[in-house]
Amino acid sequence: MSQPESAGNCERCQQILYGHLGVFEGELYGVVVVAIRETSPRNWICCDACSVMLCHACCTHPQSGYCDQCFDAITSEEQGMRQRRENHESVLGATPARQAGFDEH
Repeated sequence: MSQPESAGNCERCQQILYGHLGVFEGELYGVVVVAIRETSPRNWICCDACSVMLCHACCTHPQSGYCDQCFDAITSEEQGMRQRRENHESVLGATPARQAGFDEH
């Protein structure tokens, strides 16, 4: 049985990365459609924010598409935004969107 083609090495632990992403494009009812899917089992991510390539073992949340550093930054930013909104509402009342029954998320 042949070994799968390498996609490089993990930038943290140097493990060999296997698997690939395929990009497929076409047209559906006059709309251009681009799809990205795994073409084989894959043991790595390329961070959507900083483009670092890491094996799944070096990433706490590989399904998120972000390395740990970017994941932490994004989630702390979201928590900060949520806290600012809650502070605003405690001082000034609910936002018009929230009063109308819409949540900003």
